[in-house]
Amino acid sequence: MSPILETQIPASIPRTQTAILQGDDGVLEITEGVPLPHVPPDRMLVHVIAVALNPCDWKMPGQFPCKGVVNGTDYAGVIVAIGPKVADLASRPRWKVGDAVFGACHGANSIDPEAGSFAQYIRADPELLFKKPDYMSWETAGAFGASGLATLGLSLFWEGGMGLSGSPDEPAEEPEQVLVYAGSTSVGTLAIQLLRMYGHIPITTCSPKNFDLVKSYGAEAVYDYHSPTCAQEIKEHTGNNLEFVLDPMTEAKTQGLCYQAIGRGGGRYIALEVWQPMNHTRPTIDPTFIMGSSIIGNRIPLDNGYGSEADPEKRRFGIQYYRDVQKLFDARRLRPHPVKVIPGGWQGILDGLQLLKARAYGKDGKVFRMRNPVDEEHPQVIMAKRYLDEVKNASESLLSFPLYSIQSFLLKYSGSVVPSSIATHVTRIDLNKNLGELVAPMREECIDTFKTVMPECKDWAPLKLWDVFLPMISRITGRVLVGEELCQNAEWIQLTIANTQGIMKSSMGIRAMYSARWQWLAPWTYPGRKDLINLRKRAARLIEPVYMQRLAAYQAGSPHRHRDAVQWLIENSHEKPLSPAEVADALLFLYMAGIHSTSATIVSIVYDLIAHSKYVPELIEEIRQTLAESPEWSKQSLAKLRKMDSFMKESQRLNPVGCVTVQRSTVRPYTFSDGLYLPANTFLSFPTYEFTHDEETYPNPYEFDGLRFYRMREEGDPSKFHFATVSNDSTNFGAGFHACPGRFFVAHELKIILSELLTNYELKFTSGTERPPDHRHDFTIMPNMQTEVLVRQKQGVF
Repeated sequence: MSPILETQIPASIPRTQTAILQGDDGVLEITEGVPLPHVPPDRMLVHVIAVALNPCDWKMPGQFPCKGVVNGTDYAGVIVAIGPKVADLASRPRWKVGDAVFGACHGANSIDPEAGSFAQYIRADPELLFKKPDYMSWETAGAFGASGLATLGLSLFWEGGMGLSGSPDEPAEEPEQVLVYAGSTSVGTLAIQLLRMYGHIPITTCSPKNFDLVKSYGAEAVYDYHSPTCAQEIKEHTGNNLEFVLDPMTEAKTQGLCYQAIGRGGGRYIALEVWQPMNHTRPTIDPTFIMGSSIIGNRIPLDNGYGSEADPEKRRFGIQYYRDVQKLFDARRLRPHPVKVIPGGWQGILDGLQLLKARAYGKDGKVFRMRNPVDEEHPQVIMAKRYLDEVKNASESLLSFPLYSIQSFLLKYSGSVVPSSIATHVTRIDLNKNLGELVAPMREECIDTFKTVMPECKDWAPLKLWDVFLPMISRITGRVLVGEELCQNAEWIQLTIANTQGIMKSSMGIRAMYSARWQWLAPWTYPGRKDLINLRKRAARLIEPVYMQRLAAYQAGSPHRHRDAVQWLIENSHEKPLSPAEVADALLFLYMAGIHSTSATIVSIVYDLIAHSKYVPELIEEIRQTLAESPEWSKQSLAKLRKMDSFMKESQRLNPVGCVTVQRSTVRPYTFSDGLYLPANTFLSFPTYEFTHDEETYPNPYEFDGLRFYRMREEGDPSKFHFATVSNDSTNFGAGFHACPGRFFVAHELKIILSELLTNYELKFTSGTERPPDHRHDFTIMPNMQTEVLVRQKQGVF
């Protein structure tokens, strides 16, 4: 991935710049007014035009957060200033201002905070830099990956790596067979080419669909790493004499396969991630971890096996290696890996890193451990898709979603409500069973709320969508949860909204005030706890008269049954009646689970309706035809809004409320069927964002296609691909038993609101604006709540 930042070189060098810095907890932030990096006499200043996105660009902030450092590794740009001592360096030809170059740096660096490439200007090392040939585009130069080239130089040819002989000018006289695991990756295709250029014989593994790709880069032989006989086939091909293996993935499965493939005499196993001692099963094999940024020769100040001491010899090797590779570029002998250009400049970098992060965990990806910002003493892992069925079928006593919710939001410390099994049961059974009877009152509440929250707008008027839809969702949801008595009560609405906001605020506050081992103090010392406890008490006082009246009628045998959650809670309290406080907590839990995420979803949908307004006439016509057949909305007529359903699902696919779902916490140590072990209290989740951007499932996955799912239903199984459908390819609502039980209600709610909106109002962005970028924090993705759009009431009769 290669975002373009700028194409024009400024006439003069400014004093400050825009850069992407790490904020709290390693969160990346676009920051203006950042001072330019200091340039010593033996360094140069480069104006950055393009950058490449690497796994380390999202791993470093996650694993080694350091507030204030500039992030980023690979770059391409133009020299704009040269230190006076650069000309004295005999190892490189003379540089001049205006030269186009590309290189890599050690970004996210605690001892050199200015060093990252995600900035308008970067300090460059003149001895470890490539000159961009005229034939090479900026995108290709940035994405060629000088960091990958440095890593491969150390891995393949440095004496501390494989130490292979040869050079591009004098290829090895005695070629070695080298296994490159995952040869279809960007580092894999580059490794295959370099091995060929240096006179060696690359063999590789990948998925069968990429066999032709890796062969086109020079692989001698290629094997399917999914095959149970893969290692044996490699042994047979190499005569059981394979000595050298490069493993970019370095997980238990890949290390195991590589160890099996190495011949009887042992050999060198080069890992591009820190290898685990438990996976080192053959003493005749020498495993070595390579960190590409160490080629600069400086100390790498990282722990957990990633760091290294200063090594001048490594730098001397790097300088000669860069010379050799420059010859390959000049002779046009190296092919780039297929490049994807990410639009959007600075925001494109942040979006691209999210995609890159998710891609590492895709259906064929690996499990990856990340820093857990809530509890640094317990891990957080992102699961590969192959584990999804096992997770969703696991007992809650082993892998628990309620425990994950309690732990991730620190609910037991904040004074908040906690997940309620009876509330979940009421939603899963009673709410869904009564949906057909609830459509009319939901629409009634929707129409009344539009009259209350929408401004007078016979002409275009500014409007913040969040300010409209949050109270609207609260009222419609309230009609189904607490009935007419309370759903329009201003204090009740305020409580339901403040409850979720208070939980989020408390979670962040406790994280900021206490380390994991001291969070137990929060119930006694965290000031925000009293606010949530008092809120719950106020909610209990408000619900008590409604609840007690309903309970008395039920106990007296009254045949009248309200269709709302208060009634269903009464009917499902089999052993003894719930107290008003317990009812209030159950209701607040249901509000917490629904109103903010649903509000975010509809704001995103409306942003997409404005941004892709060509679909609006077609959706209105679908509404018109449906009402012509049945003038009153019902469960059956809402189901006929297939194009609207498709538009909603496409908006959710591209703009979900989170980039991971199917979250669980391990109740006790858990071992998967393939041997993957997770200790107790491990957070695990799946990369939904990647699943919904898989081009094999969704062609042109980054393109908004409002009728995508409509066509999929028409051309395939009409019972699939609904907004509320969950599958292994569509996990926005979760998966398995803990898939969101209220998703069918949400689908009805959104269709009712959108039908009223489309038939009665027009909307557009203000002049000169477009769909606002989403806000991201941790794994949460939220639409911009502060953006104003313009709204105008339609004249005439629909």
